[in-house]
Amino acid sequence: MRQTGRPSMTIRDDLHEVPSGEVLTMPFSTRSMPVGATLTGRRSLLVLALTCLIWLQTPSTAWAGENRWFVILGSLPQTPAGLQQAQSLADQVTRQLSTTNLIVAETAFYPGLTPDLYVVMLGPYFSSANAQQALRDSGVRRVVSDAYVKQAQERAF
Repeated sequence: MRQTGRPSMTIRDDLHEVPSGEVLTMPFSTRSMPVGATLTGRRSLLVLALTCLIWLQTPSTAWAGENRWFVILGSLPQTPAGLQQAQSLADQVTRQLSTTNLIVAETAFYPGLTPDLYVVMLGPYFSSANAQQALRDSGVRRVVSDAYVKQAQERAF
């Protein structure tokens, strides 16, 4: 082992022994990093990944995972043509109404909506009354005459 004036460390597994400062290439890695950075980086990434996984599995009591209300403007097939139609509807609504809560999304992110569709909607609203009021007062019926209110969950991202 060489002396560099700083503490050195040797990493050992069953096949390799790599002194500190050398480059360790793991079989699953496409990059080489200094040993110390690799361990610290990988541990940090592992902790971060586990924290995110736990966070995603635990819905926030303030928002995600709770039932909300939406004004549904359109549901279209989850195909490239359906996405184009959804975006076209969203553009039309944006041109004719001044709204900041327009959503174009896959219904998979909103349990309670019919799966495998693109949805164009306003929301979320905390109550049916709020959503009904938005439907009445926003002028959305001038653009989409068959818009309706529906309850769904927001999945935590």
